[in-house]
Amino acid sequence: MTDDSSASLLSHLLVPVATEKDARETAVALAPYDPERVTVVHVVEKGGGVPDKTPVEQSESIAAAAFEAFRERFPDAETETVYRRNVVEGIVDVAAEIGASAIAFQPRKAAASSSSSRAIERSGW
Repeated sequence: MTDDSSASLLSHLLVPVATEKDARETAVALAPYDPERVTVVHVVEKGGGVPDKTPVEQSESIAAAAFEAFRERFPDAETETVYRRNVVEGIVDVAAEIGASAIAFQPRKAAASSSSSRAIERSGW
């Protein structure tokens, strides 16, 4: 389903996921685009001087379940778990570190009613 204009965009996608359900739905929406390489990231939101929202062990378990769900469709997907106060900054930092061609995600509100997905083209991260 790719053409020449989207080929480079799909060369190495970074896909943020929050939960097992989110990961599964995002993988289903992404599958028709057949990206060359995918890295899945789960950002554990840190409290920044206050207690974390969830215990680290619970957050790591959520990440592991999300990765496993995503790999049902993309068995070769690479994974990253990062710990940041700001989720968006964590995603953008990982994109820069791995040299992602784009960040692809499925908005969670839209996930329940449609299979639309979005991609943010690399722009100097």
